[in-house]
Amino acid sequence: MFLGGSSDIRRTASTALAYGDEIRRLLEELGRHDVVVVLPSDISGISSAIGMREYLLELAASNPGKKLVVDLPLFTKELSYRGSFQTRDGESTPYWNDWLKRTGGDVEDWFENWNRDSKLMGPDPNKVAEMQLHGIGRLRRLASQCFPDGRPLLIGAVGHSLTLDALAVFLANGGEVTVDAFRELGGLLIGETQMISVTVGQDGKQVFRYGDVEMPLE
Repeated sequence: MFLGGSSDIRRTASTALAYGDEIRRLLEELGRHDVVVVLPSDISGISSAIGMREYLLELAASNPGKKLVVDLPLFTKELSYRGSFQTRDGESTPYWNDWLKRTGGDVEDWFENWNRDSKLMGPDPNKVAEMQLHGIGRLRRLASQCFPDGRPLLIGAVGHSLTLDALAVFLANGGEVTVDAFRELGGLLIGETQMISVTVGQDGKQVFRYGDVEMPLE
């Protein structure tokens, strides 16, 4: 398990770290020794990406019969609001301010009306979904480089429910974000403190999980 993605908002990284802390605590309470948990404090002396990769590969090789949980929240720009509801410098866009004031944060209004006002355009939900999918793909490739081939892999990340809703609808609805598809999935798909995940089986098949939604990835 590689818990390795978060946005630039401190809360998302803190949430991801809480998962690893809780897993370690529960394992210690149960006296379990078949799972190795790695937290940032365990690898603070490693300063390079190459060193990190070598450490994790060696750890996996020396624990062939154990599961590994690596909780290392990395800033994943595609999971942030930058470039969608924020500028590249992290400032809220005029659309974001207007949308919050006008709707209180209604995701359906964003999906349906993002381009209705040509003078105050919001981010295209489809492009936001594609951007996040790209970021998750980068996380998957990074994780696959840090663990031996043949091990099943679960990659977890914490982002923002608003934009992740767009991703879930995009995947479930054949690459198009619509209000109707969102409603068919039940709406409000995930809580702010929940994690999304991608599992990669030994056969290489990938499955995306988001709240109660589960779907294969190409």
